[in-house]
Amino acid sequence: MALVANAIAHASLGRLLNDREGYPIAIRSHPPTEPKGVQAPVAQKEIDWIALYYPMMVHQPLSERLFVAKSPQELTGFFKDLIDVQAEKLIQPYIGKWLKISGQVSNASHHADMLKLWQVFVFVKNEDKRYPDIQIALYFSDTWTERLSLITRDTNITVQRRINKVSSHGLELHACELVA
Repeated sequence: MALVANAIAHASLGRLLNDREGYPIAIRSHPPTEPKGVQAPVAQKEIDWIALYYPMMVHQPLSERLFVAKSPQELTGFFKDLIDVQAEKLIQPYIGKWLKISGQVSNASHHADMLKLWQVFVFVKNEDKRYPDIQIALYFSDTWTERLSLITRDTNITVQRRINKVSSHGLELHACELVA
């Protein structure tokens, strides 16, 4: 019975895999289907967020950082005339490279409970008026709490970090660093 509960908990929380550069990716899998009339036991298991985000938080010396010479507008621009699957192939060389951006804070949330991270949103004007502004989701570790707790809406910030994800409407940068 404990083995079944463990399998169900594992399947419902997802499993941890590594991408091509060794960074962990959480992939949700669907829980196994139970036969009718059988109620699966409820398993409580905490996700080890440190193990998930640690490889992204490891300090990399400035001399080893490869910065992208493209703006958020240029990066999301790949998605304007192409379908996502085509644009993702073109954007792939930029994933994992460093990007330095500046912008005004739109909103910020502190997830102190389970995630122990900050989520900050910055919007950058899209030069092409046919498309909405570009949302940049910035994720900071809890070690930035003292500085991030002082920011307000419309505060200008400059951030640098590796590009984690690019889509037609925005970017995600994980384990960000505020630049003074």
